Amino acid sequence: MRKQILYAPRVRGDLDLGLEPSRIDTLGNKQWAEMNFPGGRLPGRPYQDILAFTPDAIPNYRIGTRRVVGDRVFHYCFASDEGGIDAAGVPVAVTGNPNPQIGCFYNANVHYHGDTANQVDIAINATELDWAYVRTVDGGHVGNIGIAAHELKEAMLVGYTGRIAYLIADNDALDTVAGTVHLYLKRAFYRANAWPASGNTYIYPNKYAQCIHPQIGIAHDGLPLAPQRGYSVVVAVPLIAMTRPCYFWGQTWGPIPIINGLWGINVGDQFNQREFHFDWNGTIVYRQGAEALDAHMQRGGIILSSQFMDLQLAP
Repeated sequence: MRKQILYAPRVRGDLDLGLEPSRIDTLGNKQWAEMNFPGGRLPGRPYQDILAFTPDAIPNYRIGTRRVVGDRVFHYCFASDEGGIDAAGVPVAVTGNPNPQIGCFYNANVHYHGDTANQVDIAINATELDWAYVRTVDGGHVGNIGIAAHELKEAMLVGYTGRIAYLIADNDALDTVAGTVHLYLKRAFYRANAWPASGNTYIYPNKYAQCIHPQIGIAHDGLPLAPQRGYSVVVAVPLIAMTRPCYFWGQTWGPIPIINGLWGINVGDQFNQREFHFDWNGTIVYRQGAEALDAHMQRGGIILSSQFMDLQLAP
């Protein structure tokens, strides 16, 4: 009897795609392949490689969606033009574009302030809400100049007084007459108490929806900061040069060569240094800080070799 061979999927780690029969071309040559899980592509949108960015501000994938390529992890990011407004209500300009091998920052200055006194009660199983948006500065808190349709996808609505948070599925554009934004809620993120009758509410964009090149002069909540000491957190590392506004894949986990900073010229060549940190400008240093003002730089991962890192932001 002829022996039958069944090729079936095996667990990851035991799968060499280059040896599978489906990877042999018509000439009998084996074609190498890689494990690639492309994330949540939007209906009707084209495939986007990890080394490409969109030529416009139209996304091909769901913002923040996770993609795995071999032993590296990427998230879908938006290189934004928005800087928010400062404490005087003046728009803040964003300069530069996200650069390859340099950490890309989440702009904490772009968030949205609301007032629950002007909102209807959010039921436990609420799916929609007219959220009263306050664009003026109030108590040092700042917001965006306006909210466009779909801008708040994957964002989080938080009511601090009642300790309640909801994930947002989508939104309509700001109604400039009523001063409200219609939200389509996905689900409760947490719910400690009933929705408050009054108090402050905030919307925080998805952390991959406000990626900017390191800025000088953008502060958190409009608070004045010394130059080059902005409140910024690296959320991903781009692999390519790009022109904003655009969407791109930012690496968040796995091996990657990253550019050294001014104080990190010996990253990977110092005794007893096993971790690297991001400096204020997105480059890396081999210790937590070179100056007293830099003493709490953000940890980025571990050092594999000279300028060769194992990035550990989001697995």
